[in-house]
Amino acid sequence: MQHRVRLLTSKHILDEVETVLFDHFQKSRRFVHLALQKILRIASEVKLPDVIRSHVPGDPDDSPIVQTALSGKADLIVTADKVLLELGKVQDVEIISLDEFELRLPVDA
Repeated sequence: MQHRVRLLTSKHILDEVETVLFDHFQKSRRFVHLALQKILRIASEVKLPDVIRSHVPGDPDDSPIVQTALSGKADLIVTADKVLLELGKVQDVEIISLDEFELRLPVDA
């Protein structure tokens, strides 16, 4: 069986990455720009609807993350976010930790 990993992002996620790199890690504008360009080279950008349903009652700011996965028809969200992990699943999208994702990766024979 062949497994495929496809990375998804959205404007919301890119904006969040920019804020974290610039404001919290004090990275230069150039570093942030290059990081965002790299993300866009390896991930498919998903357009989010104008109105996003509330998928995460414990943290409404995470609803666009879930919507990115739903709009991109993802199977999984891999995250360390405890509020998202507590959901376990939204519609057909399972929410798992990095450790769980690693356990699911096929072992090379």
